[in-house]
Amino acid sequence: GTQTVEEFREIIERDEKFIRESYSESTDWIKSQEFVEMILQDSVFILGFFIQIGTQKFNRNEDILFEEPCLITTIFEDLILLENQLPYALLEELFEPFLFSLKTEETFRDLTLRVFGFENKIERDVKFQHFTD
Repeated sequence: GTQTVEEFREIIERDEKFIRESYSESTDWIKSQEFVEMILQDSVFILGFFIQIGTQKFNRNEDILFEEPCLITTIFEDLILLENQLPYALLEELFEPFLFSLKTEETFRDLTLRVFGFENKIERDVKFQHFTD
């Protein structure tokens, strides 16, 4: 809801410097407010997409993304582009509020590995910075 979005915005504002530093190219040309909004929209989209792909909690029949399989492929391709990398730690932190509503003890790491098809293929102690790791 609105409260979650505002909480996300506060986290992104708090971590803006760290997020900007995670990009290989300079983001100095993007005003702070615009940058925070862009990261917020990207984060919400990615989290929603992962929850829909990786869980059985939502009705996919009512989502246009699932009507066109090529859209799913395009999104996956976009997620692994180097220039589109949100810090994994940010997405992991933003996922926390969903744990209760999803009624799961699953971590964002578990969900990410399932979405990319790497469940049980990567050691637990391997840390990620981005999806490309």
